[in-house]
Amino acid sequence: MDYGQMNLGSWASYLPVFKNVLRPSGAVDPVSDLGTFPAGLNEAITQARASSSGFSQLGDELVNLVFDGYQDWYGYDDNWILQELGQVLDDQGTQEYGLLSRLDAIVTAAGSENGESACTEFLSYAEQCAAMWGEDAVGAAVLEGTPNDANWEASRTPGTRYYVYYDERYLYSDEPSGPLSSWEDLPTRENKAAESAFRWEGVDGWWCTLTNGQTGMYGGEYVFAMGTSAPEGPWLTHERAEQLIATAPSSGADSGVLDLSKREQAQQAAAHVAAAAQDVLSTVIDAAPDAAAELGPEELKRLALEALKAVAQGS
Repeated sequence: MDYGQMNLGSWASYLPVFKNVLRPSGAVDPVSDLGTFPAGLNEAITQARASSSGFSQLGDELVNLVFDGYQDWYGYDDNWILQELGQVLDDQGTQEYGLLSRLDAIVTAAGSENGESACTEFLSYAEQCAAMWGEDAVGAAVLEGTPNDANWEASRTPGTRYYVYYDERYLYSDEPSGPLSSWEDLPTRENKAAESAFRWEGVDGWWCTLTNGQTGMYGGEYVFAMGTSAPEGPWLTHERAEQLIATAPSSGADSGVLDLSKREQAQQAAAHVAAAAQDVLSTVIDAAPDAAAELGPEELKRLALEALKAVAQGS
């Protein structure tokens, strides 16, 4: 909330109460003059603080959370105090109204049996506000990352160029520093890359996904990955993807037709035949171990090859 939007008139009246109720544990008692307020107000505040350590604990928390680490903030100029407080109050004015109305209740109940309970009610609401201010402070804190060199070079998943270890987990970003909200864990980055991917037009079996404007870092607007029904990492630059496509086996091999004149494909075929033959032998032996024992190795090989031929002709 901007300082100019605050209810400065009400704060001028109730700020001394605020200072006394939420003064840090090491503050002098009392910290501000309450002479203009009803008799019994200071006593009610003193009794409430003595009955619950929550008042001084919250006062200590506000030193860093609101008042930039100044232990004696309550002795500073009122305008400065309100400017610091305004920086954490919500823009809608809900928190300011909640605090002021409960400060008013403390003043109204002064000298009555409700004086201490009014202070306790204010504390409860102020703790809720402080919890939200703390979350906002964490979200706004700038985290400094470390280059994710080796892993990023291997995967090129968008959003993982830098990492930071925070709150017992690793988080990633393409920026070297930024607020907590700009960092995400690795599964989230990987899922986002896969979910936003689409098929690479004109290139079967390949996908591309946006690099989110990081063209210099990723070598272009997109990175690319292979996959049939979904992209399968790692993600590659356009240049590297084209290199792999250019050196990939011919379309004839992809269609299932092997060129046995090529050493690599011949070796692949031999391996498949050997594995299939072994499967056939295992099946024969398992089905009739006694009969298999009467056959020699050469006869078993012949039977396996005959079975393979029969399967091939049948298909």
